[in-house]
Amino acid sequence: MGILCDSINEDLVILDVDVEDKKDVLGILATKMLEMNIVKDTYLQGVLNREQVYPTGLLLGDFNVAIPHTDSSHVNKNAIAIAKLKKPVKFKYMADPKMDVEVSLIFMLAISDPKNQVPVLSLLMNILSNQDNVSALANARNKDEFLQILKEKEVECK
Repeated sequence: MGILCDSINEDLVILDVDVEDKKDVLGILATKMLEMNIVKDTYLQGVLNREQVYPTGLLLGDFNVAIPHTDSSHVNKNAIAIAKLKKPVKFKYMADPKMDVEVSLIFMLAISDPKNQVPVLSLLMNILSNQDNVSALANARNKDEFLQILKEKEVECK
């Protein structure tokens, strides 16, 4: 496998999440990672703090994405928690923090080694820059299908 899929545990992929706002979904994902000892108890606050200064909402078309993360001091081991939402929630737009983006997919990164953050983000951005890829992920019917799409796209982007 590759750097991206190696960081994705099936237990951290949650489909059809029904939440009211980004804090709810970030809390769900962070709690899952904390229960699995992937992150420290400071992780969620680190993500929320970073999100205020450096928002991660991406305007991609029909399905927008957010890639929240924080620095490695809050992380025990690499993982990516993923939420596919029943209805979009608002994140601030990465390119214009005054603007809201309705996000349907969240890829929450926990990267323990700072030198791995750029390669993971770069590969993820490469996959998500293709609207067909984003649509396929957003329309995946189950975890297996979602993960299979990601694996195929990671191989294609190498």
